[in-house]
Amino acid sequence: MDNSSDNSTAGMRTEAGVIQMTNGQQYTAPPTRGFPHPECIESPLRNTTDRNRADWTEEKGPKGLVRVYRAKYAANTRDTVSKLTYVIPKLVDVPKVIISPPTARDELEERLPAPWNFLITGISAEALKKLTDQGWWSTPTITFYVFDNNTPLPRYIMMLQNLCTGTDNEACKFVVRLVKDQLKSLKEASEFLIKHSSDPKEAEGALNTIEAKPLEIALPGPDGGTDLVRNIYFTPPTSIDFHRLLEWCSAARKLTYDSRRHGTGVPRVGRDQFFCIGCKGYDHPHWPLPSPASCWMVRGRGQFGVR
Repeated sequence: MDNSSDNSTAGMRTEAGVIQMTNGQQYTAPPTRGFPHPECIESPLRNTTDRNRADWTEEKGPKGLVRVYRAKYAANTRDTVSKLTYVIPKLVDVPKVIISPPTARDELEERLPAPWNFLITGISAEALKKLTDQGWWSTPTITFYVFDNNTPLPRYIMMLQNLCTGTDNEACKFVVRLVKDQLKSLKEASEFLIKHSSDPKEAEGALNTIEAKPLEIALPGPDGGTDLVRNIYFTPPTSIDFHRLLEWCSAARKLTYDSRRHGTGVPRVGRDQFFCIGCKGYDHPHWPLPSPASCWMVRGRGQFGVR
């Protein structure tokens, strides 16, 4: 049976889940819903030097950020830069791009220490948009994620545990009411959003957009078993500063959410906060990532770990 398909308008051919470009480049075809875009709840320039940040800020023209799968900081990134500068132009049909590595401010005692992101410049806005729209790119030599230099505001607020409810729609509505009522009862929660937004009406209505998504997780240890947690999201005011939003989310994660009948919801924070060591996402995606774990075409589900 022939599982291949032709796409003559794009000059590409898809076979066994792999897109074959006419220039010889290959990459994993995205699933129907597209690859997930990890929620970024910390600065993409975390642990970079002041000079590094200033230099990247001063760069003119279209620019984006890129990090490889299971990224960790290294002082010598020649191999990574070489692969990215070779592959990216072939993927988006441009002559060349400039990939600038980050410089670490401190030596962090983490499993995969930051900074993780490289700067892309010397690229057209159209080519950059193609890269960021797909996000994840998995090729025979390197798998990486590209996102806009103007980091999108995260929708993720926190992950709640310890609530004894189910996963049906009514249970999700209950969790939404619980979180919404708790945050609305604190005058400071809405006032902070209003104060740091240019549209008070939009900021005031932000708490009404809260939603909850259940996620069943495997428990560590010899006994195994599973637990049910809930990722909490909302639509933040579009005009709020990225770092102010992170500050607000951090405050929300310091609260507890008492439901009386169904236990008290407690946010997972610190070393209990899930963190995908592959994609760096805090809300683990519910569909596959392109993972080079065993071979470049294998799609894994990412791996949670501690820093």
